[in-house]
Amino acid sequence: MNIAENPLYKEYPRVAPVAETFGFKHSDIEYLLNKIKNNSKAVAYFNTDSSQQTALKAIITRLGLKRDHFFEHIRLCKINDVPDEILVNDCGKYFLLAYKALLK
Repeated sequence: MNIAENPLYKEYPRVAPVAETFGFKHSDIEYLLNKIKNNSKAVAYFNTDSSQQTALKAIITRLGLKRDHFFEHIRLCKINDVPDEILVNDCGKYFLLAYKALLK
């Protein structure tokens, strides 16, 4: 399939190359971006589709985890109520609001 025809690249061009490298599917990226879009604090800061994609791309890149390990890591952070000081190590201070949106 041509990249231009791939739904991941068509809808989410900023995050697609990184997402594909780590094994994420179109539905995964759609789900994760919806979590960011549905969080009022994250949307207040990342108020464009491009900035939300960039934030997700940065989080995926910084964690450096394949798809299954990524979702397991998110699940563990969520159930263990990890403090912000530790979350910043995962995603950086700039992307903390987007990262916390993924944990909700």
